[in-house]
Amino acid sequence: MNCTEGHPIPVGKQQCPEGHDAQQPSIQVQTTAHLTEIQQLISLIQSQNLIQQQQMDRMTRMEAENQTLRDALLQSQVKPRTKRHERPIIEVDSSDNTWEVFLDSWKIYKRMSNISDQNISIIRDELRSACSKEVNQLLFNLVGQASLESANETTLLGYIKSVAVRCMHTEVHRHHFFKMTQTEGETITHFVARLRSQALLCQFSVAATIPCPCPTPEHCPRQCPATSPISYMDEMISSQMVSGLQNAEHQNRILAEAASLTTFKAKFDMLVSLEMTDKATPLLSHHQNSLVTPSSSAATKSEYKRQKRLKNDEKGKETPSKCRGCGKGCPTRKSCPANGQKCRGCKRIGHFQSVCEQSGKSQANAAPVEPTDTASLSSASFLFAQESSQEPAF
Repeated sequence: MNCTEGHPIPVGKQQCPEGHDAQQPSIQVQTTAHLTEIQQLISLIQSQNLIQQQQMDRMTRMEAENQTLRDALLQSQVKPRTKRHERPIIEVDSSDNTWEVFLDSWKIYKRMSNISDQNISIIRDELRSACSKEVNQLLFNLVGQASLESANETTLLGYIKSVAVRCMHTEVHRHHFFKMTQTEGETITHFVARLRSQALLCQFSVAATIPCPCPTPEHCPRQCPATSPISYMDEMISSQMVSGLQNAEHQNRILAEAASLTTFKAKFDMLVSLEMTDKATPLLSHHQNSLVTPSSSAATKSEYKRQKRLKNDEKGKETPSKCRGCGKGCPTRKSCPANGQKCRGCKRIGHFQSVCEQSGKSQANAAPVEPTDTASLSSASFLFAQESSQEPAF
């Protein structure tokens, strides 16, 4: 800005160094200058807003990338936890069958829990935890802590069985097996399952000598055993299954077809089929009885209507009831001629003596009793006649 003489005026001063006042610009020049300043300010604000928006978008992208990295890091560090299988428990005074079930459950527990056979210390701890409080107490007292801490899996299972299982002789198990029968309402599948669980304790097997198939048995690379057990458990189960059946018809059917049913599986499948047939037959019979054809239904309705009309016709033909006052068919009580009249028999008002019920009872009670030939009557008839003759009149 210049003064009136054309000298420049320093910024923030109203006069030039010479003392001249500032030159007053025209109104148009001032307006133009203000508009220019406003436009510059608007441009500056818009540019600043654009920069802020760009920074916010960049921060949002960085936050999303950081969250993705955090999720990936957590997934790589944290392993999914699988539900651990329930550990089996062995109690005191368990049977041989319960012990076999415990051994099977223990193998399943080891596989599902990823317990390695090489980690003997974990196996010992898991087996001790699978024992009840009483079994652990017996192990500690009878075996001792030192032996328990140094035993392997097989030895420790033997210790547990010695204190927890109530062992019985094989002949006792076989005696129980041959006494087993199918209970009332028990399915053949459940019965065979009970037979098989008991047969596992009976040791239905024999030792047989099997020749080695190798060309030079003395140098057998597979080291084939000289003797091996041969099981006949299925034959015993098949025999007891048939003899212990609850249904005599099924038993007769199996015995009649014994020539064709040569295996245990064939007999079992036959019994399952017969059992399913017995269950399905009553359902089919009930369904057939519940079926009604349209013609039979219409005939039933027509017969019902005909019987109903006959009953209504018979009711219409019946004679009207007699009046209790005069003995005639009076439509109402007021129209009865006995209304207000006094009975000569019972002295009550409202009916004649000809229809008086009390007078009829008195006459019946006062009637003489005919003589009875007691010789021709039995003792009971004679007593009944005597009591009737002595009954007081009302």
